[in-house]
Amino acid sequence: MNLTGISFTDLPPIALLQQQPETLLAALVSAIATLALIIFVAPRLAAPHQGARVAASGGEAETCDFLINGGSVKALTGSARALLDGLGRGTSPLSALKQHLETDCPSIHRDIDALVVDGIGFRHHCPRGDGTAAEILGEPRGNAAILSIRPASEDARALQDARLSLERATSEIAFLRRVIDRAPILAWNLTPDDQIAWANAPYRERFDPNAGGLPSHRVANAFSHVIESVPLTSRGAEARSRMLVASPLDTEPQWYEVSEIEEAGNRLGYAQDTNELVAAEASLRRFVETLTETFAHLPIGLAVFDKNRRLGLFNPALTELVKIDAVWLAGRPSLRDFLERLRETRQMPEQKDFTAWRRKLGELEEGARHGTYEENWMLPSGKVFRVTGRPHPQGALAFLFEDISATIMLERKYRSELELSQATLDKLNEAVAVFNASGSLVFVNTAFEALWGLDPMQGLNGPTIADMAELWAGKCADSPVWTKLAEFATASETRTTWSEAVDRLDGRRLQILVAPLPDASALVVFRDLSLQAAHDGSEGEGDDMLAEFALEQIRIPVESAMKQVMSAIPAAQGAEAFKGLNAALQGLKDGLTRSSETRKIARARQIAGSAPLPALATALAERGLTLEVPETAVRWSARMRSAAMALGLAVADEAHKGSTVRITLASDETTHRLTVEASIGETALRDDAPSIAIARRIVAAGGGALAVSAAEGTLALSATLPNSLAAIPAARGEAGSKPGSAATGA
Repeated sequence: MNLTGISFTDLPPIALLQQQPETLLAALVSAIATLALIIFVAPRLAAPHQGARVAASGGEAETCDFLINGGSVKALTGSARALLDGLGRGTSPLSALKQHLETDCPSIHRDIDALVVDGIGFRHHCPRGDGTAAEILGEPRGNAAILSIRPASEDARALQDARLSLERATSEIAFLRRVIDRAPILAWNLTPDDQIAWANAPYRERFDPNAGGLPSHRVANAFSHVIESVPLTSRGAEARSRMLVASPLDTEPQWYEVSEIEEAGNRLGYAQDTNELVAAEASLRRFVETLTETFAHLPIGLAVFDKNRRLGLFNPALTELVKIDAVWLAGRPSLRDFLERLRETRQMPEQKDFTAWRRKLGELEEGARHGTYEENWMLPSGKVFRVTGRPHPQGALAFLFEDISATIMLERKYRSELELSQATLDKLNEAVAVFNASGSLVFVNTAFEALWGLDPMQGLNGPTIADMAELWAGKCADSPVWTKLAEFATASETRTTWSEAVDRLDGRRLQILVAPLPDASALVVFRDLSLQAAHDGSEGEGDDMLAEFALEQIRIPVESAMKQVMSAIPAAQGAEAFKGLNAALQGLKDGLTRSSETRKIARARQIAGSAPLPALATALAERGLTLEVPETAVRWSARMRSAAMALGLAVADEAHKGSTVRITLASDETTHRLTVEASIGETALRDDAPSIAIARRIVAAGGGALAVSAAEGTLALSATLPNSLAAIPAARGEAGSKPGSAATGA
């Protein structure tokens, strides 16, 4: 739209003003008059309410003064009249005034009542919610009273603030005093001269209970005289120590942890009862000392890793086993670093695959966490470590490293010795069986299995003597020997050696040799008589003598071997066990040697004719020895000749090669004294040698006793036997042999 062509005079209002100027002037005059009237009348209408607000707020315009006489109130100033006019007319002026003032001064009505009734003046500082304040004064004037409301001065405000601050400080101090008196610690304040200036209630009750409320009483400084003091680590300016202090309430001194700090020239002290802590630390210290001493002497290496898998504890045995410096271990390496170090020092099995080795580490940690890891590590050096992982509280892991190399070697040697002993017994031609004290079969050799056609040791527990006796009775002719054997194997009384002959159903004749062994075991030997070489044709006592002698040759080594094996088994981890096993093996070898020697003696009896003791002479000749024996020996009984043979072989074991073994017999009416002598070397005589043990047992079986002596290079074995054993028709005064009757070796 184009407005440039329009003028103001064209507009209707402007045109109207131009046409009627009188009308416009009249309207303007009327408006000015109305405005003047409003300005003049409005202040008068608002004056009472304005005065009330000024008086209530303590305005600066004028003080509100009232004259109170009884129940009437008279305004003395304009602002007072304005205030009264604004309170309304529903109640008495005095009640309305008190109610109005209580808005800012809650207790003013009581003070006004006291002023009116008792003439007691007052002065109040009344703060308002908008931040302003007024001062209300009440003064008695004769029978009346003046109540003034004025603006609060700066001094009044400052005084009121100070009063409020003092009240707050007093309240806070009282609160803090109650708090410190109820605190479970001792607190005090020391002056520069070490006097107690203040102490809380627990301190006073503990060290000065009789002080009561005496105002001038000085509390004693209980920590100035201590029995024992242990300094603790300071915290900044705070000095800390642990003190042992006596108090009137305690029968024994008590431990306290004391802290002191400088404060404005004085020292503030705090103490806390630490008796339980000291007792716990002492108990823990004793426990740690016990563990330390135990771990220090423990031959098993110990490594404990915390929940973060860092080494927290190890003992000296670990450093010795894995060859790692204790300083490096004290640096608390991680589990992986520790295992990596073991791998570097070749103290763990070789791992060709590095990935597989890492996986194995994970399995090791996981197995230890569940308590299932236990493995033998075969080290490149040949050592064997048994590594065991066990979980510990709070996520820790403990690893035990035990060097079992010696144990493994002992077990291997033990197994080898047992196998060798078994193989040695398997070489015997005689069938051998051993029953324990309860009558169970514990050992057989190969000859036994071949003779009876069974392997009784296949099961975990061997058959009993009753089972075996039933088996033997079924394969042999009827004989009471099996019942006798079953009773012998389980008998608890003293048992002696015996032998019997039985016939098998297949026609073979067996000789059964039975003898007791240590720990109530029983040895049973079966000899197939049909396989023996031709004997010398003599009946009765000659065969019995050789049979008994052969039994003793076998029984003594077997008995000794069994005894040493049984005693070595409980100590299988020590060197003594293998000494026993070696001795047992040597005894078995000696038994085989003597068994072969016995067979040679039997063959010698066949070809020697009537020479005195031809078998013994043959045996000595094979050892490079000669025999001197009385010619009357050909008439000796079998028991006497058996004793002479046993003593002769026992002396031959110790005699010098080329020396002479002399046998003499001295007799009286009751006994015979059989003596065998030979020259020996400087070696110590073994009184428990198998040959001497055989001789002693044979002599004892005949009711005699054996004495052994070695003096001036001569060994003498003397057997004292009952007179009934010798069948010698010659004079009993025979004391020696004739030189011409010596039997020389072949």
